[in-house]
Amino acid sequence: MRSKIRNVLLIRPAITQPRDMGYQGIGEPLGVLYIAAFLRGHGYKVHVFDAASAGMVRERRGGYLTYGSDYSGLADVVAKISPAG
Repeated sequence: MRSKIRNVLLIRPAITQPRDMGYQGIGEPLGVLYIAAFLRGHGYKVHVFDAASAGMVRERRGGYLTYGSDYSGLADVVAKISPAG
């Protein structure tokens, strides 16, 4: 039996790396975009939440930095695309 789910949310997570690496830059989420294109080509409605490009930098314990969203806006995205929302 085929699934009736036609709405898909793909999430690119925030990036965490050691502080001493320095900022390496954040490129396009090509893997996520390839998956999105494939799914769209098969009739799915696809949404992408790119947490890594949210522009926030947070210090972590042990000398790590996290680049990107803390996912606080994710619930709003889900509510907007949810069939029940």
